[in-house]
Amino acid sequence: MSALLTVQSLQVQYGAVNAVRGIDLDVREGEIIALLGANGAGKSSTLNALVGLAPASAGKITFKGQDVTGSAPERFASLGMTLSPEGPARLRYAQRAGKSAHGRLFHAGQGRGENGF
Repeated sequence: MSALLTVQSLQVQYGAVNAVRGIDLDVREGEIIALLGANGAGKSSTLNALVGLAPASAGKITFKGQDVTGSAPERFASLGMTLSPEGPARLRYAQRAGKSAHGRLFHAGQGRGENGF
């Protein structure tokens, strides 16, 4: 079975800071993975790069056979790949990702906590 998501040598930088230094991974349909690491290890930066919220400074991201490296969050959402952050970050992500992601994140009003998010 081929990978649904393939990440090759992904790097994310914020100025001179190397937040992610060459991650490789394959995720097949139906598979569940976990990113584990200490604070500041690059977990959030990796996920943000995988949905277009942080620019990849190097590497390649392939989703459903399409090279999506450097794509905008709207494109990821249209392909069915979104991030569902915790708390108030949900609204910021939905605003950035566009209406299609907003609909997916808040589908049928599920997941609402304090403040209605």
